[in-house]
Amino acid sequence: LDATRIYDTTSGWFKAKKSDVESEHVYFKPVKLKAREGHPTVLSEFGGYSCKIEGHSFNLDKTYGYRFFDNTEDFGKALVELYENEIIPEIKKYGTKVIIDTDGDVSMMIPWLIRAGIDGVLPLERQAGVDLVKLKEQYPDFIFIGGYDKMTMSAGEEAMKKEFERLAPVMRAGGYIPSCDHQTPPGVSFENYQIYVRLLKEYAEKTVK
Repeated sequence: LDATRIYDTTSGWFKAKKSDVESEHVYFKPVKLKAREGHPTVLSEFGGYSCKIEGHSFNLDKTYGYRFFDNTEDFGKALVELYENEIIPEIKKYGTKVIIDTDGDVSMMIPWLIRAGIDGVLPLERQAGVDLVKLKEQYPDFIFIGGYDKMTMSAGEEAMKKEFERLAPVMRAGGYIPSCDHQTPPGVSFENYQIYVRLLKEYAEKTVK
């Protein structure tokens, strides 16, 4: 294994003792994170709340989850209560920012996240329609991570530069960590990835001066 990388073995129900991460799955009891000296703690799964929405479900016969809701109003209320009463207080008592990972276009969801006490979000997928420049103007104190259109990474240096220029105002505003808006696509060559890393460093230095 690469000794310079943090690795998480199988987590949750089947977590192993030899791991760099204390990875917790919590479903049927109050969330109380366990500190382990020299290891970061990750709440990698929790809640298990499920609400089947017509037109947004592949399997109409079965619903997976541990607590079920038949309408979005009760579902949303329960989620906010879970974050407000358990998740966020447990994380913030360690002086840590609460940042969540949610795919797709998160734009309409941000007011709900702020109301629940969440501090930031990632990865802000451009292909899903996320306009990070607009979001930063609307929510200047919210933390953003990602937002760089990963599809430009295989298109060459000029396309990558153009994307960094688009995000430069957000980088100057602060409260933002630039990175590609999800995993690097498999079609990106090592050479192009090196260009991306070089440009990331250049624009990070340029926008903080």
